[in-house]
Amino acid sequence: MELTFQIELLRNKMIRVGISKGLTASETIKLSEALDSLICLQLKMDCSFPSL
Repeated sequence: MELTFQIELLRNKMIRVGISKGLTASETIKLSEALDSLICLQLKMDCSFPSL
């Protein structure tokens, strides 16, 4: 699965959980941290490829 697609899916899930359980719920926080990790990975990958 493409990283951008995974980020989008996780972001949508985090929003749904945040709305239903609250922004400070442990599940929302865990999803947010996982999302941060994926975004950092994407940024590292983007920086390692020179633009043409």
